[in-house]
Amino acid sequence: MLVPVLCAVAHADARLDAHLGGGLEGGTITRKARPDAVAEVGLAAEWIVPKHSVGIGAALETIARPGHDLAQYEEAKLDLMLRIRGPKDSQFGVGAGMRMLAPEPVDGEAQPTMWGIDFIRLDSATPLARSGHLGVDAYFAWTMGCYVTRSDVVMERPQMLRGVTCGDTMTSTYVVGARVSFGD
Repeated sequence: MLVPVLCAVAHADARLDAHLGGGLEGGTITRKARPDAVAEVGLAAEWIVPKHSVGIGAALETIARPGHDLAQYEEAKLDLMLRIRGPKDSQFGVGAGMRMLAPEPVDGEAQPTMWGIDFIRLDSATPLARSGHLGVDAYFAWTMGCYVTRSDVVMERPQMLRGVTCGDTMTSTYVVGARVSFGD
């Protein structure tokens, strides 16, 4: 598991963050009794209503898993959130969104892209250091979601993934990391 570090801006109304984290993922997607390691790299933006502690935000992340060829495999998620600024510039978000998975080819044949849903996303950040508009925060995120595909029969390509249900791919992911932010 990676140890997280995050950056953020003290009392900014608008913020842009880059974050890196690592964690564990479990659920029916792993097909195992134990969780798998994951890494996430992403960008996030938030806007807090001036003179208030509530706003909106979005996070775009790409996911890496051990044992996958990252040149042939792509997984990403986009979540929209309600953002809340807490005491000492801590932050909390709750939201939902969508995810995309382009699996590695099987026997040289490209697999169809799978789309899915992040039913819930929770994240929080706690400031560690500040300097002007930049800062470093400790970060934690949890998402729960799944992928779904249609069941189209392609006789000449029987090795392709199809008929994937949400129950087949339900996943719960915990990530801790670091974030670098810039804001007003």
